[in-house]
Amino acid sequence: MRKITKQEKIGITITSILVGSMIIVFAFIRYGYDLVTRDNLIFSGLIIAFAFPAAVDYAEYRWRKSVEERFPDFLREMAERLRSGMPFYKALEAASNRNYGPLTPELKKLTYQISWGLSPEEAFNSFAERIGTPLAKRVSVLLLEVGRMGAETVRVLDTISGFLRSLQMMERERIAELRVHMLTIYSSFIAFMIVSIILITNFFYPLYLSTAMYGGPIQPLLTPLEARQILLHMLSIEAVTGGLMAGKMSERRISAGFKHSIILLTVSLILFNYFVKPLT
Repeated sequence: MRKITKQEKIGITITSILVGSMIIVFAFIRYGYDLVTRDNLIFSGLIIAFAFPAAVDYAEYRWRKSVEERFPDFLREMAERLRSGMPFYKALEAASNRNYGPLTPELKKLTYQISWGLSPEEAFNSFAERIGTPLAKRVSVLLLEVGRMGAETVRVLDTISGFLRSLQMMERERIAELRVHMLTIYSSFIAFMIVSIILITNFFYPLYLSTAMYGGPIQPLLTPLEARQILLHMLSIEAVTGGLMAGKMSERRISAGFKHSIILLTVSLILFNYFVKPLT
């Protein structure tokens, strides 16, 4: 698992947005009067605009999560090395030789920087910036202070390791509890989509056909195509906003909602095209 650099993330995001925007502009220019095709292309453009940033964000999230999950193991190994009588920075170097997944290359770089003469404060700050999470910054500050302290380091590291394990368990419980709210967003979206499909197929279509064939005092304000377009656009708005809200609640990041928006947009596009056939 490789860390995605900031430049790569920006480049992929800009490219994805540009491609999605080009598809949307093309839909308006080429299919301005073909509303069904235009809407399908607009949905496709939105999905593409969200897809690659969502993939990059998820990969970065998995990398950071994998790094943070191995911090307690690293601190426990550090405590064992110190318990055996090693000096602090020798224990840090020896502990970094173990396999901690994606955390190992960052630890090795930390020890190399210190061995090459970089001050411990600068090396730990660089380590925290490379990982880029609040937990990494806290651990870096704590390790720096423990290295300066020189006394009772084993007890302090054992305490920190246990505390991090407790934080990780609390985070898992929080995510499990918030899944209920995320399911509520999905359920409300599906309910609105089902109601929209029923309204068009069982109300707008029969009313329009009956008035077109037999006439009558009641004339529909909207054609079936216009009703289909309005409800589909409302679904797209709910898909984007609901997906972003789901990401914010579940992972505390708006960008984490991109994948949820993609799922909702794709489901609405497929089901609408399957169940609601265009009728002009």
